[in-house]
Amino acid sequence: MLLEFLVENFRSFKNEVVLSMVASYDKTSESDNVVKLCNGTRVLKSAAIYGYNATGKSNLIKALNVFLSYILTSQDNNENEEQKRNILPFLFNTETIDKPSTFQIVFVHEAIQYRYGISMDQKRIHSEWLYASYSSRESKLFSRNKDEIVIGRKFPEGKKLAKNTRKDVPFLSVVSYLNGETSSKIFNWIKNVQIDPSRNIHPTSKLLLDESKNRPEQLAVRRMIELADLKISTIEVKEENVPYAILDFIINNKNNTKRVIENDLIEGHEDNPSIPKTRMGHKVFDKDSVKPTSTSYLDLTEESQGTKRIYSLIGPILLSLKNGTLMVIDEIERSLHPELMKQIIAMYQSKKTNPNHAQLIFTTHDTTILRDKNLRRDQIWFLDKDHQGSSILFSLFDFSEHVRKDASWEKDYLDGRYTMSPKIKNLAQNLYK
Repeated sequence: MLLEFLVENFRSFKNEVVLSMVASYDKTSESDNVVKLCNGTRVLKSAAIYGYNATGKSNLIKALNVFLSYILTSQDNNENEEQKRNILPFLFNTETIDKPSTFQIVFVHEAIQYRYGISMDQKRIHSEWLYASYSSRESKLFSRNKDEIVIGRKFPEGKKLAKNTRKDVPFLSVVSYLNGETSSKIFNWIKNVQIDPSRNIHPTSKLLLDESKNRPEQLAVRRMIELADLKISTIEVKEENVPYAILDFIINNKNNTKRVIENDLIEGHEDNPSIPKTRMGHKVFDKDSVKPTSTSYLDLTEESQGTKRIYSLIGPILLSLKNGTLMVIDEIERSLHPELMKQIIAMYQSKKTNPNHAQLIFTTHDTTILRDKNLRRDQIWFLDKDHQGSSILFSLFDFSEHVRKDASWEKDYLDGRYTMSPKIKNLAQNLYK
């Protein structure tokens, strides 16, 4: 489980900010919203991030995505070059323009707490560190200062590999690429983090095609479609061969489009590559009939934005809940009915649907979540900007001395009590003045 994410000097974040998933001393909704780990740490299952437009919500998600993607793709030279272009410092202060960006995650995996971070710019990695807590004390596995890498005695897999590490490649990636035991575990934990999966509609379809591995999840997909009341009677998924022109594109190109196409391909069909073809069945009625007389099919691409969004999220969410992994969604309410959005959040809070302690972090503008108070104060975060335009991050619990549990969180937020309200002018009256 994720305990903490830190970012500094990245895009709108000039100073260090920390998103903590460690629960406060508040015991509200303890059984539903908090997981107690074997070391006694109490961890939150979910966190909501609020903020007006341009306060840095998407940049916080982007920071986590850039950091983790850099670790996962750095062994590929072309991918590495593309990922480096995403590392941008805070540009509105002369002090930070030429300084590296810093990222760090603290998480628990297989009962061991790890702390891993990187400080880097588009040219090189300036520092890198990995620590593990096998007991109450933290042990250094390795530390890096530019080209100098010091290996701790509890990280023998890293010995003799420092000289094989390029200045722009994480040492963690090098060691895991060569099947280091600890580094591979960390690498796989990172790989299982899902960030904004709704950009791709095919993971749910691929899950439906996999008869042998995911039968309970297949039933759950169809059940969720039914419970969401999308007026879809059936889902039909077939395999469709990939045209030769697209295969040629995959072989000869290295960019984001290539990655999307590769992710769509059905595994195990290397000799005859194929992708899912999905159609939604809708009931057809005669003029005055009550019962349907037939079924008409629409290609998934012809469905509404809301249908496509929920369909694209269902598969990744179910796999996240099954495997106990981290899910991160930017603007969770986008194209979704508020009740459907709340049901997704509730699935991560429920012990029944989330027995393996998966986590959900999301950004949102939907204030009905504040009104309903199904989240604790330490699960609600706000982003604002200081006078230099730098994003600052803080939780509702930081106001605990002044914010009662029975206060109107929604009204107080909209009134600007927790953040600085944007001074939006009356557009209808002032647009053409």
